[in-house]
Amino acid sequence: MLKKILLASFVLFLSVGVVFSGETGKIRGKVVDRETKEPLPGVNVVLVGTAFGAATDLKGEYVIVNVPVGTYDVKASFVGYRSVTIRGVRVLPDFTTEVNFELPSEAIQLEEVVVTAERRLIQKDATSTVTAVTAQEIQSIPVNSYQEVMTLAPGVVTANNGGLGGGDDGIHVRGGRTTEVSYVVDGIRVDDLLYGGSALDISRLGIASVSILSGTFNAEYGQAQSAVVNIVTQEGGPKFAGNFRVGTDQFGKLGWKDNDWGTFRGEISLSGPVIPGKDFATFFVSGDRSFTRTYLNRFTGPTYKTPGGRIIQHNYENLGFFDSRVRGNAKLTFKFFENLKLRLGYALTDRKNKGYDHYFKYQYLLKMQDPSLPEFQGTNYRTSTLYTAHLTHALSGNTYYEVKFSQFNTRYKFYIYEEELKGDFSRIFTPVRGNNLFDSTSNYEFGGPYRATLWLRDALKMGFPLYRDYVINGDTIRKGTKLTPDLISRLQQAGIDKVDVMAISMDDYVQHYFVLTNTFSASFASQIDRYNFVKFGFEYKQYDLSDWWINGVNNYWDHLDTLQPEETRHYETAYYKFRPVQAAAYIQDKIEISDLIINVGIRFDYLNPKAPDVYKVIDLRATDPNADITKVGNVKPKWHISPRIGFSHPISDRAKIHFAYGQFYQYPDMFFLYRRFNQNNPNYPYPNLAQGYEPRIGNPNLKPETTHAYEVGADVILSEDIVMSITAFYKDTYDYISTKRYFRDPYTYTQIVNLDYANSRGIEFALRKRLSNHYAFQINYTYSRAEGNADNWATHFWEAYTASVTGYIPPKRTTTLAWDQPHTLS
Repeated sequence: MLKKILLASFVLFLSVGVVFSGETGKIRGKVVDRETKEPLPGVNVVLVGTAFGAATDLKGEYVIVNVPVGTYDVKASFVGYRSVTIRGVRVLPDFTTEVNFELPSEAIQLEEVVVTAERRLIQKDATSTVTAVTAQEIQSIPVNSYQEVMTLAPGVVTANNGGLGGGDDGIHVRGGRTTEVSYVVDGIRVDDLLYGGSALDISRLGIASVSILSGTFNAEYGQAQSAVVNIVTQEGGPKFAGNFRVGTDQFGKLGWKDNDWGTFRGEISLSGPVIPGKDFATFFVSGDRSFTRTYLNRFTGPTYKTPGGRIIQHNYENLGFFDSRVRGNAKLTFKFFENLKLRLGYALTDRKNKGYDHYFKYQYLLKMQDPSLPEFQGTNYRTSTLYTAHLTHALSGNTYYEVKFSQFNTRYKFYIYEEELKGDFSRIFTPVRGNNLFDSTSNYEFGGPYRATLWLRDALKMGFPLYRDYVINGDTIRKGTKLTPDLISRLQQAGIDKVDVMAISMDDYVQHYFVLTNTFSASFASQIDRYNFVKFGFEYKQYDLSDWWINGVNNYWDHLDTLQPEETRHYETAYYKFRPVQAAAYIQDKIEISDLIINVGIRFDYLNPKAPDVYKVIDLRATDPNADITKVGNVKPKWHISPRIGFSHPISDRAKIHFAYGQFYQYPDMFFLYRRFNQNNPNYPYPNLAQGYEPRIGNPNLKPETTHAYEVGADVILSEDIVMSITAFYKDTYDYISTKRYFRDPYTYTQIVNLDYANSRGIEFALRKRLSNHYAFQINYTYSRAEGNADNWATHFWEAYTASVTGYIPPKRTTTLAWDQPHTLS
């Protein structure tokens, strides 16, 4: 009953309230008389060149809310006093910047006082760990993306060491899986909804700030367990500005060929007023184009000696690897009135790449020696675009609301030949394992050429050379000869209708998926008194997704039986379209007292997969083969409530301590909900349990993964420019996605379930020097341990598969995870 009451309350809140991530900050401070130190009421404090400002109250205090991320000059002026301007005041998203003034009397013969602000070494209102990097800092360090910025933060590990079932390679924060990080651009989540990870990149010149919120974060942030990466893009200003950068390593003509990897990057940005001299409308646009053939496109193989004593070494070059990227973003800002602003944004990421695959190492050499051989490795194609419309209306100096609509779409393709996307797989040949082809005792597998028999009418299209000699009227056609129309005609005249060719192993996977996300969100924020900054909001997301993939293309087809049905030729197939709905709401209060800052909030998350309960379908058909499975309804929507709280206590102006706790729920990537669904199957929603080895079937009834996170830390200023930070953290994560085997006569299949557990703990040290005397630095050291039941969702599946071959069943216990890295220095 209580759960129903809570749900009804939040539904009501959704209908009248107003979630999206922070893009603005706050400036507050106090103005006093320089001589008497008495507070000055009625002082006008403004951000120079903007419409933002406030007047001090009877205690001389002021607050300016909803300040966009950036660097500003703040000016205080009052009748009878000289004006004071503090330059270079930095504003970060979700944080308060303190700017205090001491105004000299006009009786003192001074011009306007101008002071340059220093970056504060301690962010007093940070109740959890946040690494904030501004545009100026990003452009002064050797990084090209916000992912590279992430790797410089404490608690971040980049893993590329595999593991059973593929490991979990990528960026890990505080011991969590890679999918536990949420990426947010201008308040919009830009994760890959189906398969996880970031689906959108922003050009380096287009970033205003990057904030990495690790461990715990406020209630307005959701769908993350380890970290939120909040990227705010640049806006145009009242003056024209631009930037340009080009980089390359293509100096081979100068004799530096060893360092020439065919790499090029060009970047450009431009901003300013739409109409010169008018700041009613401003624009910002940036973009970059990069291309590289990668350092693996040319290398020298190992040296070895043949039984006859001959020394052999292969030089690999021009193997076809490449990585091509285009990134761009633009923003138009309209200021209709001083209190009303509209921002229209656009961002694009387009990437094509093909990398080294050790499975094809032998065939790379064949392809290098004979470039006319058919292509055998697939290429990745991904395009993502984001459109945003963001309206901000300030009702007063302390209160404002925001309304936002966005559309984000991602399209991904993987194929060797584009004809595969149209259902033509005639040129795809099954990869043959090297241990079967060359050495039956070897456990090492790699692709290689093998004998295949084709109809003569099809052989020319494939492009393979002959596997053996053919004799036509006494004339020997040698092994390795390429087929031509004339040769085909001669073979036909000799009565040959089939031919043996040397086929090569190929990528036998093809995929095409598309995700469209329409988001409507709104928030309301108010500094209701000198202590409380209250914010509440909601968001509604409508997804439109489709996914089609085939794993094991033509694994069960010999290329001869043209009457074999298409659906029986492949190892496993999936095709589905769904329109799930996700919603969220939150309310939070930032309480700022002189020596205590409290962030407290609560969040509501809702997901409706709008998909049938496929496991009920399987059970129903197992008990009654004639049952009407169409009567099995969709799974019920899921909802959860998560509390968050954090404290920060400035002990003095040189030290502070903080503590934070939160519960964090993250709904699984949609791939886990719909895996192996095939709406082209006439028996849908009953899955084809006979296709593939113990097929892993998606589960729309999955619960969200849950993390309980704690952290405590301290910051201490050691000198005028150096601060040291130390933070201890601990996380428990429950209901990780995993697998479980089930038997339904006559099939065994694998369910995707909430089953696994993990925990991580550690201590982070940071030593930072702000810019002075022409240099700055930050050194991070993290000691951490990450333990759990499994490296990824498929670990237990592969354990069962291995046990079926070797008979070894691994013990069920907690162990260190594949990305566990006790010591990290950055």
